[in-house]
Amino acid sequence: MSTPAHWAPRLALDPSAAAKAIGISKGLLYKLWRQGEGPPYIRLGSDRRVLIDDLRNWLEFRKEAARC
Repeated sequence: MSTPAHWAPRLALDPSAAAKAIGISKGLLYKLWRQGEGPPYIRLGSDRRVLIDDLRNWLEFRKEAARC
């Protein structure tokens, strides 16, 4: 199966997709953001996007913090 020429990997996720990617609800993701504990995000107009690299780094940080 070949990949279409116009296909490109996603670089950022909307909050629903970011929450799904890490196995939590969108509501919990927003709660973490309100508490200042969620993954970093950028704003594009009124929309939030989580960069995939930031999401990975945030998960790694949480994993390391849980070990302490």
